[in-house]
Amino acid sequence: MHNTRYKFQLVLCVGFVFVWCGWFTTNSPTISAADDKITIQEILNRHIAALGGQERIQKTTTRVATGKVQFVPGKGSSLPAMSGKATFSSKLPNKVVMAFDFSGQGILRGFDGSQAWMRPMPPSTDGVLIRTLKGLLSSGCMLHDISVFDTLLTPGQGEIKYKGTKKINDRETYQVEIKRSDLSAKLYIDTVTFLRVKTMVSFVYDPGGSGSGVGAVPGSGASGGGTFSGVSSSGGFGGGALSAVTLEFETDDFRDVNGVKLPFRYKEVLPSHTIQVVIDKYDENVDLNDSIFR
Repeated sequence: MHNTRYKFQLVLCVGFVFVWCGWFTTNSPTISAADDKITIQEILNRHIAALGGQERIQKTTTRVATGKVQFVPGKGSSLPAMSGKATFSSKLPNKVVMAFDFSGQGILRGFDGSQAWMRPMPPSTDGVLIRTLKGLLSSGCMLHDISVFDTLLTPGQGEIKYKGTKKINDRETYQVEIKRSDLSAKLYIDTVTFLRVKTMVSFVYDPGGSGSGVGAVPGSGASGGGTFSGVSSSGGFGGGALSAVTLEFETDDFRDVNGVKLPFRYKEVLPSHTIQVVIDKYDENVDLNDSIFR
């Protein structure tokens, strides 16, 4: 039982970095487009308008989303299926915390505005995994539009490229690639609604602690190389070789909440498990003490 809980916490340490990545910054990041049909700035501007407009969005200084979460282990996994409660709290300009309660077993992830943290911390001799997870947390690349800490509205650093269109779940989407020194991600924006339907982030985990860094993940668009053993069905990472880990995040069931379109369904997919969250309600502009983000 102890080993099962330990494996479960390790998987969640990786999985709950929550990734939703967008980018809109007054610091003018490097922007390029794949073709001349639509510019990256037009895509981002129309996306923000679809959500409710930048002015309306920024009137919300804090947001708390509460709902139900289900943990579904992958095929052949020794981990149990579990259900519980999810609470996502965020505060402008750049604070967020995700809390999951699985029958009293708590998993927490957060960013306090200067430092990312995870409890419990994933055990690893390789700093690459830790740096990647913290990069995801500190970049605002999480929770899609559920959080007010969103890189679409928060100044930051990075390169944005429009990569053309792609079908995602029978929807035509615009592909937007975001690159930072600590991560590479792709987000997919519906060409009709201009709402985000999916985000993908890939990184390489080195269980041997070789310090070789983050290499390319096949199909991720990142540079580099290497061979990968993948994620094991037991919920951990494969063998002693480099392991390609891909996180997929989907949001759906958008509804109007006080003039802002917010998703009420969230899905996270890893090779080892799936996380599904159904949000019951949003509370906005509530008093959130900064201590909860530490």
